Amino acid sequence: MRIAVLIYTYSETHGGAERACSYLTRGLLARGHEVHLFARRFHRGAAPAGAILHEVPVTEAFSAWRYLAFAANVKALIEKGDFDVVHSFTRTTSQDVLRLGGGTHREYLRRMAPTRSLVGRLWARINPKELVQLRLEKLGFRPGAYRRIVAVSERVKEEVVRAYGVPSGDIVVIPNGVDTQRFTPALREHRPRVRRIFGIPDADPVFLFCGNGARRKGLAFAIEAVARLRGARLMVVGDAGAEYRSLARRLGIAERVYLLGHRDAVGEYYGAADALVLPTFYDPFPNVCLEAIASGLPVITTAVTGVAEVLTDGRDSFIVPDGGDVDAMAARMSELADPARREEMSRAARETAERYTIDRMVEANLAVYEEVLRIKGATAPAPRADPAAGP
Repeated sequence: MRIAVLIYTYSETHGGAERACSYLTRGLLARGHEVHLFARRFHRGAAPAGAILHEVPVTEAFSAWRYLAFAANVKALIEKGDFDVVHSFTRTTSQDVLRLGGGTHREYLRRMAPTRSLVGRLWARINPKELVQLRLEKLGFRPGAYRRIVAVSERVKEEVVRAYGVPSGDIVVIPNGVDTQRFTPALREHRPRVRRIFGIPDADPVFLFCGNGARRKGLAFAIEAVARLRGARLMVVGDAGAEYRSLARRLGIAERVYLLGHRDAVGEYYGAADALVLPTFYDPFPNVCLEAIASGLPVITTAVTGVAEVLTDGRDSFIVPDGGDVDAMAARMSELADPARREEMSRAARETAERYTIDRMVEANLAVYEEVLRIKGATAPAPRADPAAGP
């Protein structure tokens, strides 16, 4: 098949949608399909070998309008091509397959409202960037703008049906895939070195918080929970600001909270930690949870995240109803301070991850493409290589 893949920024290391796009692109190429990548920018020149790159021109104007310009310009470029399937990973107005990795923007704003001040809530209602995202979202869901929608969880599917009246039969749920060769329990080899760097005794439980959007993902609650556990440490990989350092200092645990910023080599921190903690307010399907369980780390997260649909509370993870329930978070973290319990859940976590491979995700998307071609009355061209090839 000749496939166009659309994404605002193409990256292989930054962002959940970007990584999912990279995994799918590589999987399609390995199966012999012709893949055209359309992006405003290719991060650090990243792109898989064999993909045909198209840089979408966007005027460096006010950031809110860039998204509108991208949607308009990529639509014009796509119309000039002869593609069997057009698959969008971002908010665009015309595509065959629209992937929703981040849920709906409408639901995101609703979920985040309680965490904002009155001024913040009012600004969200008139912020041009938010209004543009809502406008593009509405256009992308209108009849005729898509043939199939791919949602990463049942929760996201329910959001789209409820908020925009999209027929449920138009939506296919395909959970994210994880690279089970890159993220494995073998990453534990990094444990002694990383702990030595930070001066952490091997007996002290280390919890990992990983991701950007610290407020939405409940970092403050993770810090408060760690403060209730004697000797527990928290490593934070992501864009946490100075206010979190101040919070740790006020709680008297500044020496036990490590704000590490962005790290490309996140695997070594999975290896050094004992569990991942993500007390998020809203997260349709965080890749970090799949990477953690593939690395043999139990996960503590909330029921509002779509990844909870593939986890089993008490077996490979702990699911708390509300990230703001610090008592519940601390109790689950305390349970994971027991090495025997941790090892039992670690084995179960890896078993769960092995059911969500990249191969599985790629094949599920190809099945959607076949359905789209049937809707269009076309026949899928044979791939150029062995369809059994891995990503």
